[in-house]
Amino acid sequence: MNTKIALQRLLSGLPQELKNECFLDKLEILLKAKEIKSSADLYNLIDEEYLNKVFSNPTKVSSKIETTLKPGNVLEIACGNGRLLSQLEKNPKFSGFFGIDNNQRIVSLIAKNTKAKIFLNKAENFNYGILPKIDNIIINNFFGMISILQSKKILLAIKKCLTPESIILIGEEKKLSANINEANQYLIKKYNFHFYFPFYKDFASDGYEYKKIKMDQLTYYLLQLHENPNN
Repeated sequence: MNTKIALQRLLSGLPQELKNECFLDKLEILLKAKEIKSSADLYNLIDEEYLNKVFSNPTKVSSKIETTLKPGNVLEIACGNGRLLSQLEKNPKFSGFFGIDNNQRIVSLIAKNTKAKIFLNKAENFNYGILPKIDNIIINNFFGMISILQSKKILLAIKKCLTPESIILIGEEKKLSANINEANQYLIKKYNFHFYFPFYKDFASDGYEYKKIKMDQLTYYLLQLHENPNN
């Protein structure tokens, strides 16, 4: 195992143009300089012409997400370029759309894809109290890409915009292959760089009831505030 092999494994899901030697060499230099700390930092390095390809298609479980959510408004945390929100906008079941993302370059693409109200901010630092009460919150492909502390802060912060009937959909919980896990651990040990973090799911300790659900064989969690207000 070396740095380049580890990066090639971890970037296997990105467009082919982003896995060239030049891009890998650039990442290795930044890792050695400790200028990048997690996979979230990589999006700032992707050329504009390729950035939209990373988010070019709606999530493969988007139709399942539509049927799982309840009627009402929708907030997507870490909304990327708004492809999922754009799809939900077409369904009369939903009305009122909001998104939060911390990447200026990605957010700049959102206006092309959705009419949702978008906030540029870190999800764990955002003041959810400025939002109306939210019926549905989607956190898709974000837990597991951020630290346990960040995940926990988000679950506590969003309570400002929840009602007892609100639902939160979190997923997917990825099962890392042995090769991907080996590459991830290699970069953590060598550079303290996390492509993947542990998937946080201690939801009960944060005052939520939850159940595990399957969507296209992928694992998601459906949360609601605990019925005991003291939790």
